[in-house]
Amino acid sequence: MSPLPPPPRSARSPAPLLSDLLEQVLLARLLRAGPASFRPERLVAGVIAVVLLGSAFVVLPPVLGAPDLVPTLIAAVGLVPTLISEALSPTELTAGLRFLLLDTPAGLFAEAPLASALLTIITVATLATAGLFICRSVGMELGRGIHLRASRGLLYIRLKSAAAGIALVFPLAIVAVLLLTPLLAGLLLSIPGLDAVGALLYGLALLAGIAAALILLAAIPATTMILPAVACDGTDAFDAVQRALSIVLGRPLTFLLHAGVAVAQGVLLTAVVWIVLDLGTALAGAAAGLPSARAEAVIGAAGWNGLGVPSFSVAAVALWTRLPAILAAAFAVSYIHTAATAVYLNMRLIIDGQEANELWMPGDPAGSSTRPEPASSDVAAITESKPDGTDDIRQGQDPAEGPAAAHRGGAAGSPPPQGSREGQPA
Repeated sequence: MSPLPPPPRSARSPAPLLSDLLEQVLLARLLRAGPASFRPERLVAGVIAVVLLGSAFVVLPPVLGAPDLVPTLIAAVGLVPTLISEALSPTELTAGLRFLLLDTPAGLFAEAPLASALLTIITVATLATAGLFICRSVGMELGRGIHLRASRGLLYIRLKSAAAGIALVFPLAIVAVLLLTPLLAGLLLSIPGLDAVGALLYGLALLAGIAAALILLAAIPATTMILPAVACDGTDAFDAVQRALSIVLGRPLTFLLHAGVAVAQGVLLTAVVWIVLDLGTALAGAAAGLPSARAEAVIGAAGWNGLGVPSFSVAAVALWTRLPAILAAAFAVSYIHTAATAVYLNMRLIIDGQEANELWMPGDPAGSSTRPEPASSDVAAITESKPDGTDDIRQGQDPAEGPAAAHRGGAAGSPPPQGSREGQPA
């Protein structure tokens, strides 16, 4: 007698790890993150983020009289592969994490407090805008199968960029509050007559330090899920952090498996992008008769004018030769947010049983809209501008990314405006 087949799984029941990743659509969604990150609007957002952050880190420290912070940051980032290779050595791993998470930030803020604070604000603001734009666009494509117009993405940034920025710094704020206890204990230990009180409080200081370390270590992977949570579910700052931490702490092995697939694909694609761009730059330089297409070699070959000031042609060529590195970094930014959104949609389905097409829609009274992926243009968003400047959203529209779908009229299922991609299958 053959065993009875298992009962069909409900739409909101938690899903087994391997069957979801290997037998259903989840692995396919992760693999779609690679091609999706090449879309022009996401690459443009990545270029804007790279140029803004690069310019800020290069220009701000000298203007504020601070030392160059870029070498320290490069050394800290370069330590990550070493930490991964030394993960089996607890002593070396602890020392590396202390340097990366404690000594480096503390040293930067002690050496250049104003520059470090401004660069932190600029970094958070850039990620809360460019990163949120990419995540929302990817969520609409991977979740509902439609392309998001850039104007709709910018409107979403206006709605949720503040919540995204606060959510990004929320874990660090919690860590800072917890570290006030050991700071107070240290101050009491340095005051004669109150050192005994500080010694008694040091037990609480240790507990606060351990709690801060747990939050900090969990916040590192959880930060990748914060922007997708705001982009897909329209959460506020606290709820976004809570969702991100619940994913990492609730199903850590599942998260690591999905993140591992995304990271492996990202490393491979980024390497391919860099090889193509670097080889193309070298071919262009060789065809132009330059000994090397890299900026330093160009300047050294073409010479300098006057007191070390390069000529316009040298400066222009040196600027162009930096473009491949900018494009490679922009692709990395686009892929990181695209893959993070794909992982978030998968984890949300596994943990909560929430389907990928259940996205928060601004103006929808229900808060979210659920529907199967569109197969034709009869679910396209069709918007007509009224004389008073408001939008008339016809029946049959996807309520995504626009004002409340309170003004419904016209013919249902009308075709989208000519030249519009929104509402077409991704």
